[in-house]
Amino acid sequence: MATDDDPGYIYKFVPDKNGDLSSGQLYALKITQDLGDRTGNGVWVALDRTAVQVNAVDEATAKGATGYAATEDVEIGTSTGDDKRGNHMLYVASSGEDRVLAIDLDPPGNSAELVVTDYVRVGVNAPADFHEPDNLALDKSGNLYITEDPGGSAPTKTLGDDVWFAPFDPQSAAQALPAQRFFSITDCNAEPTGLYLSISNKTLFFDIQHRGGDGADLSVAIQRLSDVDFNVASRP
Repeated sequence: MATDDDPGYIYKFVPDKNGDLSSGQLYALKITQDLGDRTGNGVWVALDRTAVQVNAVDEATAKGATGYAATEDVEIGTSTGDDKRGNHMLYVASSGEDRVLAIDLDPPGNSAELVVTDYVRVGVNAPADFHEPDNLALDKSGNLYITEDPGGSAPTKTLGDDVWFAPFDPQSAAQALPAQRFFSITDCNAEPTGLYLSISNKTLFFDIQHRGGDGADLSVAIQRLSDVDFNVASRP
């Protein structure tokens, strides 16, 4: 897990030639107006191309980029089909800080290059047992699904081995409505991972790894039958 002395950074890569990832410019996010715990207005700072081939973390540190503990999965808003946000919204899980960041890449009416907010966070819109968010997936309505990663050893049944649901707030894209536990794994040593939604937006898939007992990992599909009914199927 990253610490203040060994931070995790959020990067952007812009290829020199569209569609060719063999060369390009790497950037790191830097908060320029901190409105509280590394949220607020920010910019992308360019990193030295030669230096990043040796150690991108050291180069981001040298350029004053903003670090977060254990940055994990990212999700872009294009999957929501919402023209108000589209690909302007980037979501980043910070596992080591029990929060998911929202980065508005093109804030309307704001002179900042980007704006970072706490989209889901313990003590803000998530309960204390929202722990180590890892994988993310968005549905077409902008609702965010989040798996936890306890490192294969959740300390208690209600901490670290669940899938959460963060409803989109139509009044503000900066923060989700209160997060809800969507799916819970009975094996405290197991970890949900590999989260994604079907093209139809009706089936949520994820894998379960690090299982105790028989040790057989599973792929799980949760299919929406109605607003209140779901069908759960698994396959080893």
